[in-house]
Amino acid sequence: MVTGVPIGQFLVNAGHIDQGQLAVALAHQQEKGGRLGDALVALKYLPEPLLLKELARKHSVPFVEIGARRIPDRALKAVPEKLVRARRVLPIATGQDGRHGVIFLATTEPQNLAVQDEVAFVSGMAVRPVLVADRDVDAAIERVFGAGKASGRERQDA
Repeated sequence: MVTGVPIGQFLVNAGHIDQGQLAVALAHQQEKGGRLGDALVALKYLPEPLLLKELARKHSVPFVEIGARRIPDRALKAVPEKLVRARRVLPIATGQDGRHGVIFLATTEPQNLAVQDEVAFVSGMAVRPVLVADRDVDAAIERVFGAGKASGRERQDA
């Protein structure tokens, strides 16, 4: 994990943007609000997939596209729908690490340790975050649980 380096400088160091583009994007972010990455994409300085791959590299986590992927029922049952919706995360798989269970958690904020701790507590499993796009996680949550409020869950046994 590359710690201490802001994402803008990380992208400059990687050669994806220059200092001038970073300055414009920071001004755009300050004026409009939101995240710097969103400003870089809106200004067309970076395509979103490249931004997400670089964010994943910065945080030492995989970048995953959920799309229409089937989510195993065991993963969905490990985390309450209310928590999934409140934190905008989605358990997409489970596994084993030795004798301990592991849950792979799709999130737009892999650096948010508080959410990971909360999911670990309710699931009783170690959490391995994977980075996903905002629209991807929102669409997957809607597909799995239905739009809006809590509803019947789509069964997706894998």
